[in-house]
Amino acid sequence: MTDKAIAWIGQQKALAPDKPFFTYFAPGATHAPHHVPKEWADKYADKFDQGWDVLREETFARQKELGVIPADCQLTARHKEIPAWDDMPEELKPVLRRQMEVYAGFLEYTDHHVGRLIDSLEMIGALDNTLVYYIVGDNGASAEGTLNGTFNEMRNFNGMSAVETPEFLTERLDALGGTESYNHYAVGWAHAMDTPCQWTKQVTSHWGGTRNGTIVHWPKGIDTTGEMRWQFDAPDQHETQYFEMFGNRGIYHKGWTAVTRHKTPWLLIGEDVPAFDDDLGRRMNPDVAGRSVLIKGNT
Repeated sequence: MTDKAIAWIGQQKALAPDKPFFTYFAPGATHAPHHVPKEWADKYADKFDQGWDVLREETFARQKELGVIPADCQLTARHKEIPAWDDMPEELKPVLRRQMEVYAGFLEYTDHHVGRLIDSLEMIGALDNTLVYYIVGDNGASAEGTLNGTFNEMRNFNGMSAVETPEFLTERLDALGGTESYNHYAVGWAHAMDTPCQWTKQVTSHWGGTRNGTIVHWPKGIDTTGEMRWQFDAPDQHETQYFEMFGNRGIYHKGWTAVTRHKTPWLLIGEDVPAFDDDLGRRMNPDVAGRSVLIKGNT
């Protein structure tokens, strides 16, 4: 795919060097399934032995160092629905670690090929005057992988997650990330990778699947470099925004949010969900530390 994109851009610039071009390059990363050559996953062996609780704390600290989140931000507690790493069966942990090794390899493999594409722009002298948007991730880490992760997430979609016992997953550890798998990581990893958000993708009300990191590069069109920008609403945009997925609802208005979590994302069948009118919501002002109000009913 990268080879084709490089060849196409080169062809456009050769045939019409003065005309602009548009390329939408979407490798599917890092959406499941996480498929990557084994040697890329092997580069991350032992890098996730600390488990998801420690990884979440490490990520939170690094985000503060980078200035991605405010210095006085506090990490929310892990929800009771998500098991602690220390409570997971020891015999399953090699599989859990491998899920993240595969994921990390997949992400770096993607970055490598995006880098090839960027290098090709530099080689033909087009990089400085090309507006590049690099949107990183999959709208937040997804919690569809069940509490243990999955070798084939289609089983979960079809109500067959019980088939994938720890023994089943262990037997297929070496095949994770390969062509025989349609793999996904465990919920605990999703929660850690959505740091500092409270929940995960699919719980759009609590931002886990609403915001995405993005890099913008255009030296000839943007004077500043290395800036971080956090604004959610530019002054000329709508002041009210609404988000919903699986009944998890959130509304934003002038610095305040009202949110309610309706459904657990990894329980695709059989969950006893409340009526929408019985949901508990929470109204929060992100700009005022600790200020929140519980709301019953639709928000």
